Amino acid sequence: MKNYNINCRMATEKDDICAIARYIHLTDPYIYPVICSSPCNKDWQDIIQGCYFSMDNVFSMKNIIVAEIDNEIIGILCVIPCQRSLHFIKDVPKQSALYSGILKANEGYFEPLIKESMELDGYNITNICVDMSFRGLGVGTALISYCKKRFPDSKLRLDVIADNVKAINLYEKMGFTIVKEYYGFSGTEDLLPCYHMELKQ
Repeated sequence: MKNYNINCRMATEKDDICAIARYIHLTDPYIYPVICSSPCNKDWQDIIQGCYFSMDNVFSMKNIIVAEIDNEIIGILCVIPCQRSLHFIKDVPKQSALYSGILKANEGYFEPLIKESMELDGYNITNICVDMSFRGLGVGTALISYCKKRFPDSKLRLDVIADNVKAINLYEKMGFTIVKEYYGFSGTEDLLPCYHMELKQ
C-alpha cells in the first residue's frame, strides 16, 4: 500500500472553496440535502463562499481545518468555539434559490447548535469528512489529532448519528466517550437517534 504524507492545517483564503463546500455537504446525509441536493451545486458553493470569508460564521475559514495530500484537499474538520456569538444564515443572500431549504436547516439545526454552543465551554466539532478515495488511510485520525493539539487545554465535543458505527469507533479510539443520546435534525418528521460525545480529560 502506498504511503501518503497527510498534512493538516487551518484553512486559508487561498484554498479551494468549492472543494471545501463539497466536503461540508458530504458530512451529513440529512442536514445539507435539505438545502441542496448536490454537493457540487453552484448555489451551494456560493453560500459557503459567503460564509467562509465572514468572521463570525459557523463556516468561517478560521473554524475549518483541512487535510491535504500533495497540496490537494482531501478532507475537512469544522470546529467552532463555544460561548461565542456565531451565525449561519446571516451571510446567505435572501434571493438565493436555496433559501427555503436554508431556512428549514437553520431552524432545525444551526440555531439549536449555536444556542447549545453558547451554553457550553470549549469547542464543538461540527463537521468531519474525508474523501472516499482516501478513507482508511488515517485522514480522520490526523484531522482530530490536529484539532486536539490546536486546543490542548479545551474540552472538545461532537455529535454523531447513532448508526454511524465506523465514526463512533474512530471517536472512541481518539478518546471521546458518549455522554448523551438524543434525537437530531433529520429534515423530516422522522426521529434521528444521535449521540453527544465528549473528549475525556
